[in-house]
Amino acid sequence: MLYRDLVALRRNLKGRTRGLCGQNTSVFHVNDAMNMIAFQRWDQHGHDDDVLVVMNFSADARMGYELGFPDAGLWRVVLNSDSNYYSTDFGNGVSPDVTAQPGERDGLPAHAQVDIHPYSVLIFSQGG
Repeated sequence: MLYRDLVALRRNLKGRTRGLCGQNTSVFHVNDAMNMIAFQRWDQHGHDDDVLVVMNFSADARMGYELGFPDAGLWRVVLNSDSNYYSTDFGNGVSPDVTAQPGERDGLPAHAQVDIHPYSVLIFSQGG
């Protein structure tokens, strides 16, 4: 099921992840000490286009982890790989939507705190 949802996001089947259809990628956050990485994908840029991918390669949850965002406003979690929907072996940790505030972080014009669980991936979008 996870691969099906990833393919649907990549193909923008629900109209929320157009940025994943584009060829543009910017890795803007790498924290080797905490095993975290975040990158942005886009096609044309903008509210219904930019997508943010956050990955935690650590056995530790990262609660309130501060990251840059391409734009202020509400960013919805469109995929949480830790969900029991994908496997009952997963932790089913809650990672809520976030509201990014103006203010530079990681070279981007806005910032927010995300909750990401061990060995998981979050995909955020403003679209849809």
